[in-house]
Amino acid sequence: MAEIIRYLNDNGYKTSYGNEFNKNSLHRILTNRRYIGYYTYKGTETKDGVPRIVSDELFKKVARVMEKNRKAPARAKAEIDYILTTKLFWNSFCQG
Repeated sequence: MAEIIRYLNDNGYKTSYGNEFNKNSLHRILTNRRYIGYYTYKGTETKDGVPRIVSDELFKKVARVMEKNRKAPARAKAEIDYILTTKLFWNSFCQG
């Protein structure tokens, strides 16, 4: 995501509010159901209410990758696959 954000900002792209992209603005884009044709107005969602520009398959693939990264954001940075990644958590009660 950092590479995408850097690319967008380096090439002068701005958010709909005219700001530079950050991880929150990119997250909002990647989870926006309008890209798969859903239109929402006053809490009512209409399927095929707007033209779709992304396939359901691609949208779901992005969602899976984001979910995986949310659960273990540092996992992709490791050179070695550690078997306890996402299994072992440090608890503040263990600090004594």
